[in-house]
Amino acid sequence: MNRGFISSGFPALIKLFPSRYLNTARQKRLQDKKELVKRVRKMNGFVAAVGPGSCYYFARIIVDAVEINTGLSDLPTALEYLVILTSVKQKMLNPAGDSVSAPFEERLQGAVASSAHEHGRTAADLNLRFSLRQRASIFFGRAYQIQSPRVRSIEAFGRIRSCLAPFRAFARYQWGRGNIFWHHSPKDLEVAWQQIQVAIAEAWSIAGADSTNTLRKVRDLYETDSGLKSKPLRMWELQHMTMQDERRLKERKSSKQLEYRERQQMARHDKNKHRPKRLRGRNELGRLERWERRQMAMEDKTKHPQSRLRGSLRTRSHDVLARDVSTLQKLLVRWGLMLKREQEDRDKRHRRVLRQHKSHLRRVQAEKKRLDRLSRQRLRELQRSRREAIRKRMRTDLMGDILGGHGCNAGGKPKCRYCGT
Repeated sequence: MNRGFISSGFPALIKLFPSRYLNTARQKRLQDKKELVKRVRKMNGFVAAVGPGSCYYFARIIVDAVEINTGLSDLPTALEYLVILTSVKQKMLNPAGDSVSAPFEERLQGAVASSAHEHGRTAADLNLRFSLRQRASIFFGRAYQIQSPRVRSIEAFGRIRSCLAPFRAFARYQWGRGNIFWHHSPKDLEVAWQQIQVAIAEAWSIAGADSTNTLRKVRDLYETDSGLKSKPLRMWELQHMTMQDERRLKERKSSKQLEYRERQQMARHDKNKHRPKRLRGRNELGRLERWERRQMAMEDKTKHPQSRLRGSLRTRSHDVLARDVSTLQKLLVRWGLMLKREQEDRDKRHRRVLRQHKSHLRRVQAEKKRLDRLSRQRLRELQRSRREAIRKRMRTDLMGDILGGHGCNAGGKPKCRYCGT
């Protein structure tokens, strides 16, 4: 049963899932080779036939989004034209002399003429056609390029390029970790989308071509790619809503601060109606008023004297002395408080030292009691051991007295083990 399944079912699986069962390494090699060919063609240009089996060839090269095609010719001539186009590209990318500041059209025309002359050709022999290949990845995705119609005149191509040049800033597709709408707002993108449609129609009209199909295609691509922008747009809207809320909170805080300042100003002008509670009974201009009164009293002692300024200089000196005495009393009170605080600190340190001394004495007495207890215990053990030794000796003497006749050494008997007789 398994063999039948393998023989009949495995080819069907290969037909259903070819990419899963074919050699992926070979596919990767082919894909890398195709990408390498595309990259080389984009950088160095190429020669291609008009169709399969055709004997007519043309050369093509791309310089700064400008596609340059030659007329139809045989293969050796097309290869020669490719060499000329490569020289044109090098001169466009590395301008020298006055051509650095020259416009693009003049540099292109000069590079074509000089390169053709170097190889014994003229610009008319090449029969060049120019077209623009420009990306607008923000609107159509990175897989599509706007390709203008081919024109023979460099002046007409310059006008087409100037129509689409402002939109080269939208060729970037990936913004790293950022959001597209951090660099271009939705309103700016909508305006740019309307402008790029107008620019495409104008460029196609300069080339004398119909732009209906191109506009229909770019609109379809724009509608398809707009779904990919929905998530970044939602993120941008949430961020801007948060910023607007923060701005409103700041405006509220600033309005409250402004109201508070206005209330303070009004309170200075009208102390009875608009003054806050914590500022009532407080005269901010009292010092200025007193100073003015003093100055006026010095100028006219009879009209504007202050009550405490009336009298002789002795009264003034008495006031100064009283003020000095009050200051001295404050200093003495502060000094007394400092002395009292220092005395409290000294008493606290003395009590701490006494506590430490008492604790040390207690530890010494406890150690002494412990040593006395140990000495008494040793003395008792020594006395006990002595009594035991005396008791054993007395028991030995008693046994010797009891066994006195039997313990002699008469008749050659052995000595007694207790008394030794």
